[in-house]
Amino acid sequence: MAELGFAATTGIGGTGVVAVLHNGEGPTVMYRADMDALPVAENTGLDYASTVPVIGDDGTPSPVAHVCGHDAHVTWMLGMAAVLVGATDAWSGTAVLVGQPAEELIAGAQAMVDDAAQSAWWPPPAAR
Repeated sequence: MAELGFAATTGIGGTGVVAVLHNGEGPTVMYRADMDALPVAENTGLDYASTVPVIGDDGTPSPVAHVCGHDAHVTWMLGMAAVLVGATDAWSGTAVLVGQPAEELIAGAQAMVDDAAQSAWWPPPAAR
């Protein structure tokens, strides 16, 4: 996101990302993409199948895979970011793109909110 010209903040709520693009006066619009993997072994045999385990909160290793559409959500967000940057003459306002971790665990949103007071992106421009 930063390479596209967004002001990006990473590490919010652990691995969350907030990217802001100001483009003059106008409304503030936010898009959220969930970006967590699920504790599932991907046994597809495909070359690009997930093979990387993670260590869970309890210290045990677990396979993980993006099998719930989250890859698509993040891909759409990145595509949207590229379009917004390439078409700044067609819109005005502020775009806020949020990559939320741990959506499946129902913990990522709260972790991001808990970090909000220390984050450069909060409060959103429309609330300032």
